Amino acid sequence: MKRVLKFLAAASALVFLAAVAAIVWLTVFFDADVYRDEIEEAVRRHTGREIDIEGPLAVKVFPRIVVEAGRMTLAARDGFGPDPMVEMEGAAVFLQARPLLRGKIEIDRIRFDSPRVRLAVNDVGESAWGDLAARLQHAAGGGAPIGDEQFLGVGLAALAVQGLVVDDGELQWSDAFRGTYFIAADIDLEMERLRHREAGGLSLKARIVDEARGASLDIAVTAMVRADFETLDTDITMLEVEIAGSAFHARATAKSVDLRGLRAAPEFIAGDVVVAASRGDTSVELSAPLLRYRRSGNTLAADV
Repeated sequence: MKRVLKFLAAASALVFLAAVAAIVWLTVFFDADVYRDEIEEAVRRHTGREIDIEGPLAVKVFPRIVVEAGRMTLAARDGFGPDPMVEMEGAAVFLQARPLLRGKIEIDRIRFDSPRVRLAVNDVGESAWGDLAARLQHAAGGGAPIGDEQFLGVGLAALAVQGLVVDDGELQWSDAFRGTYFIAADIDLEMERLRHREAGGLSLKARIVDEARGASLDIAVTAMVRADFETLDTDITMLEVEIAGSAFHARATAKSVDLRGLRAAPEFIAGDVVVAASRGDTSVELSAPLLRYRRSGNTLAADV
């Protein structure tokens, strides 16, 4: 028994010393700022866009190991104006401690501070992200053109982490081809386990602003989400959605929601749905054990 205790004590001491050594290496010898030029060059090479990271990269080890960056911008596609496509006031990448003991760097979670994303489609139908999809196709060795859905799936796969946090974000959508424009402001997003085919919690709050009509809606969403990054098929459970406007309020819940075939024939299946809405003195509540929506070509069908 004494030998076992001595062995456990020695093993614990070795783990502790390894952790201390890793912390000392990070704080004394590791210069995260050395990688800034490499990051900027890699982004330029793979996207054809200019990226600018202002200020030094900083490493903190307490209470968690994190690499922090200051203001960042990613240039817009040629022909889409002078404003950057993406800009943010800062970002933080939290690292897993155990892989560092083996000399590996693995990301635990990512936080984006005040990001602003400008997505646009011009009057001939070209998108602000179309060149990125084309470069991704070229990097993969050609083949069939990459659609927006596949581009989204690849982007999610590249961002697969244990957690994603967005503080005070904004999304601007402008479609000159269809004549639509809106802003999603005050975005607070938190996702757990943003990984391929793994379930994680989702919490989203945002304000949708229609400046042309002078109207806005506050939206809050919570759910458990499990997504396939290759097919974009998504399983959602415990969904709660709340929407509030100046004279309108609605709340919807569903025990399960299945999204299938988003790249070909989209199908939406929701179980145990309850919707309650009110406007002024008028209110209505609807419930259904099953809702199904599907699209085939230009045909829409809904079953209740």
